[in-house]
Amino acid sequence: MKMFVDGEFVESHTGADFEVFDPASRERIESVPKGDREDVRRAVDVAERAYAKWSERPTGERSRLLFKISELVRREAEELAKSLTIEQGKPLGEAKSEVNSFANTCEYYAGLTGRVRGAHTPLS
Repeated sequence: MKMFVDGEFVESHTGADFEVFDPASRERIESVPKGDREDVRRAVDVAERAYAKWSERPTGERSRLLFKISELVRREAEELAKSLTIEQGKPLGEAKSEVNSFANTCEYYAGLTGRVRGAHTPLS
């Protein structure tokens, strides 16, 4: 398994891995990259650049992309849940719920883009 950074599957900077075990059976599930500070810095830098580009997109386009992400996540839900189980050692049922919640969250925010009116509600 590799890390996914900047649209690519990459090894960790160190090349080191660590073992993931099933918490119930203690069986080895997978070996995954052991990222270090340099790996985190690269991922954060990429995310900051992506955020700047995302912020420039019109809200309608953001909405369409979020709905598309939700659609793709739902289509690949089983595989994504298995990946979460491998990566985190969590039960498959919990991973499926997490994937579904993510798809729901994408749809929720996609639906909000047409409701942004530039106003705010004071909190105090």
